[in-house]
Amino acid sequence: MSPSCLVCTLLAILPAASVTEVQYVGQLKQVAGEGVGDLKSFELTCRLLNPAGKSQMFWSVEETGGGEFAWPERFGIATFQGANQLASGQLPRVLQTHNDSPSPVDLPPIMLPTEKPLEVGQEWEHQKTQYVVEGEQTVRVSDGGDKVDCWVIEMTSHPGRQTKLVVEKENLTLLTAEGRLFLGRGDRYQIQMERKSSRSVEGPLADQLATAFDGLTNLQTKLERRTNETTPKLHDNQLKLTAKALPELEKSVRETSLQGLVAAIKKDVEDQTNRDRGLNSLAEKFLGESAPDFALSTLQGKSVSLKGDTEDDQIVVLHFWKYHDEKLNEPYGQVGYLDFLHGKRNKLGVQIYGVAVDERFGTGSDFAAKRGVRKLAEFMNLGYPILLDDGDVLKTFGDPLNNGGELPLWVVIKPDKTVAHYKVGFYQIKPNRGLEELDAVVVDLIKKRREAAE
Repeated sequence: MSPSCLVCTLLAILPAASVTEVQYVGQLKQVAGEGVGDLKSFELTCRLLNPAGKSQMFWSVEETGGGEFAWPERFGIATFQGANQLASGQLPRVLQTHNDSPSPVDLPPIMLPTEKPLEVGQEWEHQKTQYVVEGEQTVRVSDGGDKVDCWVIEMTSHPGRQTKLVVEKENLTLLTAEGRLFLGRGDRYQIQMERKSSRSVEGPLADQLATAFDGLTNLQTKLERRTNETTPKLHDNQLKLTAKALPELEKSVRETSLQGLVAAIKKDVEDQTNRDRGLNSLAEKFLGESAPDFALSTLQGKSVSLKGDTEDDQIVVLHFWKYHDEKLNEPYGQVGYLDFLHGKRNKLGVQIYGVAVDERFGTGSDFAAKRGVRKLAEFMNLGYPILLDDGDVLKTFGDPLNNGGELPLWVVIKPDKTVAHYKVGFYQIKPNRGLEELDAVVVDLIKKRREAAE
């Protein structure tokens, strides 16, 4: 199937282990604002299981153009109770990058959330979304050419999203959808979906799909990712969990519609593992060695230097990141957690420096760059000083970008000016514990310094 297709699979686990697969085509296109004509296509796979009194829908998405979710966010589970009312979980969505900022976009509902029967003019509200039955229509479906009786329904949700749904009268499942939505500062997009085909899957293959469903959702739960996470990087333990689960996943999806998803997972794990090996080699190069000398200026113009022959008793933490205020996305370089750590440890002889990296610093056109850093520092109310680096100091510490990684880079330097800790990328965070891994390194150095002074 072409990348422009949206594939939806509704799995009804009947006593005879019967499964129905239904296919849709869909596109998301910007029609007003900067970026007119940008086009996204996507593919979606959903499974609907019907245990007593409720339904569970498993779905997976593939996206082309305009950004995409990382694989852990390209599938999910939603639980419904009575009249397709969402009880828990995540409904299908895609990720649209607009003005360099990622925006999750919910897809139109595959199952209409309402009681039957309907009638023209009927109105109702579900989860802050309004529905109105505008009329009736007979539609010839493309999968077999049969004519089916449908309801035409207008769906309106905040902010300013309107979608016309055409759903089968018999089962209230979607045939077509066409609507508008807005991203950013009012830039208009158009979304379209149309059902293309359906087929029945029965017997052992249906059971195999159910096994794959369980394996994927169990893995997703163990990864403990945030809802609508947009960072593709997996932490070490997440990579290990995925690598351990892959053999069984590959077996369970063989010759099923989920085979492509698991192949993408395997490739991503291999790529990230190889990249991490390179970054680990970079860390090994610096750990235990003398930190490079440097001299930089703060936003206020004060000079700060670190030299091997300087005698002081400070523990220094450097946080290299592109500090700026525009197109700022979570987790904001984790500077909020870093500022909290600064508040706890600064009085104990720990000096934290944010190092803003921008090639414009030191040139005649660095005013805008400095203003952006200043606005971010004020917005986040940062208490630690920020140094300005045109990239030269970052290079002396090993630029992660040259090794397949990304900022931030965290470096902890002991009082004797040797590197005690070197970390590329974000820390795995539990909100009530903050930068636990970094803080453990700092606390250990504080204890060792006290012991040496006794």
